[in-house]
Amino acid sequence: DTFRWHVGGVDCDGGQVALRRWIRLTGVYDGQAARLFVDGKLVAEKSAVFNAASWPGELCVGQYSAQPGPAYQVHGRVADVKLYHRPLAPDEIASP
Repeated sequence: DTFRWHVGGVDCDGGQVALRRWIRLTGVYDGQAARLFVDGKLVAEKSAVFNAASWPGELCVGQYSAQPGPAYQVHGRVADVKLYHRPLAPDEIASP
C-alpha cells in the first residue's frame, strides 16, 4: 500500500506505508508547490498552482474523492488532523 498528498490536481507520492506503526504525515501547499513530509522529512514535492478558494472539491482525509463516491480508502486509523491558514515552515514540521 502507498499514500499520497493530492492537492489541486497534483499528486505527491509518499511511497510505501509502514505497516503496524504510527506515522506523522504533513501536507503543505504554499501557493506554488505541494510538499509531503513523513515523520518530519520531505519525501515529495511538486509544482502546483491553483486557486484554492475556488476549488470545487471537498477536503477528504484517508480517501481519494475525485470520483463519484470515495475511493482508495485508508485501512487503518487517523488519530489527529490539523488545518492551518498558512504553510508550515520545515522546522515546525520537523518537531512533533
